[in-house]
Amino acid sequence: MSLSEEEEEKRLYSFNKNTQRKKRVISFNLEKEKKYLETDFRYFKNKLKEANKINNKQDIGKNIQSLLELIAKKFVLALKEKEEIYNELPDIIVEEETQNYVNNCYKILAIRDTLLKK
Repeated sequence: MSLSEEEEEKRLYSFNKNTQRKKRVISFNLEKEKKYLETDFRYFKNKLKEANKINNKQDIGKNIQSLLELIAKKFVLALKEKEEIYNELPDIIVEEETQNYVNNCYKILAIRDTLLKK
């Protein structure tokens, strides 16, 4: 093995090690972000329940808006997770996650319509 081949192997090893380290950091940050989103989602869901109990339509609207924003953040986070797994985003994954996002938004909007009709 020549000196240049040894150097090339060391560079490749170093590159792979750095890549793995970056993936672990990204993965950790995604998990942390997911926990924050879940906490925020529970908070606004509870606030929505409170607003519904006292029939405060303005607060219901604000909490629904906050939940919709969190669903959008969850959508972006899901795409980031898939990108980390596949190193790119195949169209089928984007379409699937987009469909989940749209369905979740429709559910929240249906809840809003039901609560505001009371």
